[in-house]
Amino acid sequence: MSSLYLKGGPLTSTLLRRSLMASSTAAGSHILSVARSSKRMFSSSASSPYGSAKPTPTSGKKSKAPKKVTLTQLNKFRRQGHKITMMTCYDAMTAGIAEECGVELLLVGDSVSNVVHGHDSTVPISMDAMILHTQAVRRGLAHHRPMVIGDMPFGSFLTIEDGVKNGARFIKEGGADIVKLESPASSQEFSTELIRRMTAAGIGVVGHIGLTPQSHVQMGGYRIQGKAASAACHLIDFAKELEAAGCIMLVMECVPGEVARLVTEAISIPTIGIGSGPDTSGQVLVVHDLLGLTPRAPKLAKQFVNARALMNIGVSKYVDEVKSGQFPGPETYTRMKPLEYDMLLEELNATGPAAAVEGESESRPAAEESSRMMMSSNPTRVAVVGGGAMGTFFAQALSKKVPDVVLMTGPHSHASAMNSAGLDCIDGQGRALPALEGPQPATTPFRVVHNADECLDAFGGTTPELVVVASKAWQLEDPTVVKKQLSGLLVDGAPVLSIQNGIGALDALSIVSNNVFQAVTNVGCNLPRPGVLEVNIVPGTEAWMKLIPPKTAAASTSQYGEDPLARLLTTCFKDAQIPCQVSDAVDDDEAQQMVWDKLIVNSAINPVTAVFGVLNGDILDSPQYSLASAAAHEAYNVARVMGVKVPSEYSDELWVETARCTSSNVSSMLRDVRLGRPTEINFINGQVVRFGSQVGVPTPVNRALVTMVANMQQSGDAAVDTTLTTSSLRVSSEEKKHLHEATSTSQ
Repeated sequence: MSSLYLKGGPLTSTLLRRSLMASSTAAGSHILSVARSSKRMFSSSASSPYGSAKPTPTSGKKSKAPKKVTLTQLNKFRRQGHKITMMTCYDAMTAGIAEECGVELLLVGDSVSNVVHGHDSTVPISMDAMILHTQAVRRGLAHHRPMVIGDMPFGSFLTIEDGVKNGARFIKEGGADIVKLESPASSQEFSTELIRRMTAAGIGVVGHIGLTPQSHVQMGGYRIQGKAASAACHLIDFAKELEAAGCIMLVMECVPGEVARLVTEAISIPTIGIGSGPDTSGQVLVVHDLLGLTPRAPKLAKQFVNARALMNIGVSKYVDEVKSGQFPGPETYTRMKPLEYDMLLEELNATGPAAAVEGESESRPAAEESSRMMMSSNPTRVAVVGGGAMGTFFAQALSKKVPDVVLMTGPHSHASAMNSAGLDCIDGQGRALPALEGPQPATTPFRVVHNADECLDAFGGTTPELVVVASKAWQLEDPTVVKKQLSGLLVDGAPVLSIQNGIGALDALSIVSNNVFQAVTNVGCNLPRPGVLEVNIVPGTEAWMKLIPPKTAAASTSQYGEDPLARLLTTCFKDAQIPCQVSDAVDDDEAQQMVWDKLIVNSAINPVTAVFGVLNGDILDSPQYSLASAAAHEAYNVARVMGVKVPSEYSDELWVETARCTSSNVSSMLRDVRLGRPTEINFINGQVVRFGSQVGVPTPVNRALVTMVANMQQSGDAAVDTTLTTSSLRVSSEEKKHLHEATSTSQ
């Protein structure tokens, strides 16, 4: 896998296709097997949204809540050799993640003393503090599946009575199911009697032998226990006594692996090891250690991911953006409606401190005033930037109701054809679409220009009242370039509508305008030849397009629906026979869901059609189906772990219906690859990889697709077919045969 995709190199498109499926069948199988593992890993339960300790139910079919872990189940695991997972954690958020990942036992350890509170040992933590942390862990569990274990801190069981009392507190006040009790060999008789009394009182007790950190001073430090034969025999006998006293489980810390195995064989209760080898019934690690958050993790802990480095990146970026003034951006806070702001200023002026606000009133940007004046009617001047399939579609549709529409695009053959012979609109079957046709044959109802100056001239020197940006996402990466290209258009408070694929294109537009709306569209458009627009609609949908207003447009559900800009755009597109739905999500959940639904579709269809040179519908009955499915499944996993309201279970229908209804389409990414142009791969599959890395979801298929498309762009070999007709994009029967033979083992 790594030798083919991740080292880069100028591989040709044909070589990539055949190498992927023929020479690297094992690599392809590995990609898909990882994807299937990801499905199992991330399909057990709903994920927590950001900012919430407790996971919220996902939309879609209601799934049955997982059953609570019981002692009977744990004993069954022990008998059957099924390993048990215990994790030490101290807060609600971490507990929720552990539950999602299938951890059976959550230990609220006294190690919170040094790990969280900064002490140099476990000794200083109090019983009251342990209760608080146990309550937090319990609250973080959506289904209360894991068994919660309270760790009796130093000084909480100096007497038998203290031990019973504080054990009961853990259960009554903290919400623990059972407790853990360190049992140093030096207090063997006391420990067994305490466990008998606690068991008699109805308190389940987990014993702890080997290294007992609360007694590290008496032990001479944090040392391995039981290395000598006599000491090992004593540990085995002690374990038997603890079981006889009523222990329901036993933790062994820092004992030789052979001793841990002998203890496990000598008793009938589950054993949990830490630094004690693989032969115990299960393992326990502190979450900070396994995530790599601890600066100097002990030898017994394995670091599974370097979360500390990731946090350093995030915090450093936050500091940099605050210092530079880049954060907070307009998308992170709410602005008042112009009318409400005026009323506020009038109220303040009437009550006294007029001088304090008079200057602010006068310096308020004229754009807000102009924007407010526009709200009562539909726009009469609309500029569409980008003359590809989607830009052409919007220009044509808007011109049905908007008097003056100008399409700004490069001097390519499609623009020339529209200027000379008009625009023909057809559906996926080649049938004319009279609702979109211009009023006069061989003409377009909009004007085609090539730069911002020509656009302004077309409007008679005035500026547009709405700017639709239909450029490719990669063309918007540099805010400076965007500002230069749109110079003179984004004035007078005109709203901007962004219709790019993927995630990330809004960043540059949000810098040059604070009135950026995002459109998530289910319209599939294609330019089969210059001067012809092919439009495909996903059947059974309620709308052709859904609008997501800028966060500054409103602060509540009702305000989203009433916002003047949102209402203006909704009315405009409805009048142009493009029904729109404005998101009314207060916390952007619906908006985020809409964006990720589209991203999942694009992550499956676009790169696979680009790599294999096929039409959208060709994926469905070909070996490439498995690859597209795996890519979409990874994107789904990432979205769900991020807290996006995707369906509770993955289904290929998330993208298959779109591929079927746009079966004759040449995807935009395939078109770009064939013409040797940059693609939107970094904004689609690249974003899946980026977010996957942030939330710990593996995305090997998307990563491979990003590398493959990037290699095709770099090689220049992709630009072999400039006609881009439907027939030219179909692979030969011989090539399909090669692909089928190579991928059959990966399905």
